[in-house]
Amino acid sequence: MLFLTTCFFAALPSAAREVLTPEEQAERELEKKRQAAPVLVCTPDTLGATVARGETRALLLTIRNGGGQTLSWAVISAPSWVDVGVRGGELKFGEKRTLTLAVDPREMTTGTSEGVILVEAPGAEGSPVRVRIVVEVEEAPGRQASEAAERDALALVPKPPVAPAVEKRSTEPRERGPIAPARAREPSKWSGAVSGAYWMLETGMWETKAGSGGSALDMKADLGIDIPGTLVYEALMDYGRHRLRFNYWQVQGSGSMASSPTDYTFDTLSVTAGDQTTSSVKWSLVETVWEPIVVGRPNLQVRAIFGGYRIDSSMEIRNETTAGVAQVLHGDNWILIGGVLSVDIKPWLKATVRGQVHSDLMKISSNSEGDCVVGELSLMFGAPGGHGWAGEFGYRSFSTHYESAMGQRAGAWLDGLFARVLVRF
Repeated sequence: MLFLTTCFFAALPSAAREVLTPEEQAERELEKKRQAAPVLVCTPDTLGATVARGETRALLLTIRNGGGQTLSWAVISAPSWVDVGVRGGELKFGEKRTLTLAVDPREMTTGTSEGVILVEAPGAEGSPVRVRIVVEVEEAPGRQASEAAERDALALVPKPPVAPAVEKRSTEPRERGPIAPARAREPSKWSGAVSGAYWMLETGMWETKAGSGGSALDMKADLGIDIPGTLVYEALMDYGRHRLRFNYWQVQGSGSMASSPTDYTFDTLSVTAGDQTTSSVKWSLVETVWEPIVVGRPNLQVRAIFGGYRIDSSMEIRNETTAGVAQVLHGDNWILIGGVLSVDIKPWLKATVRGQVHSDLMKISSNSEGDCVVGELSLMFGAPGGHGWAGEFGYRSFSTHYESAMGQRAGAWLDGLFARVLVRF
C-alpha cells in the first residue's frame, strides 16, 4: 500500500504538487499585474463647470496607469481656453497623477462652450483618450446688477401712449421645423511652427565635366573656398493628418589659392599646378512639400512626401596666371517624392529619418537629365504636445547631379551636422 501511494504522488505533475500559501498566491498575482501592458485611464471622462466672466475655475483630471510596466502619457491637444499646466509624464504600476486644469473665460462667449482634451500614451492599451469638457459662461454678478438697475430706471420714465397693434392672421398654415441645437466650439485642427537651423557644412564637393575631360573638386582643399555653414529657414502648417512645409536656404562663398595641388580641368578651363586661381560658388533653394500621414500609431508615424522646389547654382573659376575663366550656371525646377519616419522615444524625445529623391522636370524639353538625393537623421526634444518650443539636432546630406545630351555635367555634394530651434503654435 505504501508503495502504491508513493508511485501515485510521484506520477503527479509538479504544478499539481505545488501548494502556495495565500500570501504567496497574492504576491504571484500582483507580479503578473506588474508585468502586464500599461493601460491609460482618465477620470472623469466628462468635465463640467459654470464660471462667471472675469473669474477662473479649476477642474481636476486624474490620469492613471490601470495596467503594469511604465506608462508614458502626454496631453496632445486642449481647447485654447483651458490651461493644462503639466502636459506629460510617466506613471509606474499603480500610480496616478491629478492635473489641475484652469478654465479662463476671457476668450469665450457667454453661454455653453464645449471642447475635447486628447491624452495619448504610446504603446498603452486604451490610448488615446478623449475627455469632454463643457463650460457654461455667465456674466459677472456686478454687471448683472448694473444692468438690472438700468432697466428699473428706464421703467420709471413715462412712455407715450401706443396704439394697439392689429394682429394680422395668415390663412396659410405655418410650418414649424426642429430647433437646431447650438453648435459647440470644437478644438482647432490647425497648428504650425517656424524654425531656423544652422547647417555646419563639413564636405563641399563640386563636379564638372565637358566631353571626356573634367574633375571633381573639393571647394576647400582645391579652390580655397571655405563655407563654414548656412542658415536654413522653415515654416510648416498642420491640419489634421496633412502638413505643408516650406523651406529656404542659400550657400555661397569665395576664395583663392596661390597654387593648385594637381592639374585639373573645370569645364573648358585648364589649371596647372602652381597657377593662381580665384573662385566663387553659390546655391539657393526654395522648397514646398505636402506630407500626409500614411501610418499613424501612438508612438510611430510615417508621412509620405510630395512636392517640388527651385534650385539655382553657379560656380566660377578664374585662372589669374593664364587669364582664363570658366563659369557653370544651372537653374531648374524639380519634383520630389520621399518619406519621413518618426518614432517617439519619450513624450519629450522623438527620432526622425527623412529621405527624398528629386527628378528634373525639364529633362524632356531640354534633353537633359538630373537627380537629387536628400537624407536626414535627427533627434527632436521639447515639451510634449503641439505647442511651445522644441529643439532638433542631427545630420543632413544633399547631393545633386545634372547632365545634358552634349556631355556637359555638373553636380554638388554638401553634408554636415545641423541644429534647429522651432517655435510651435
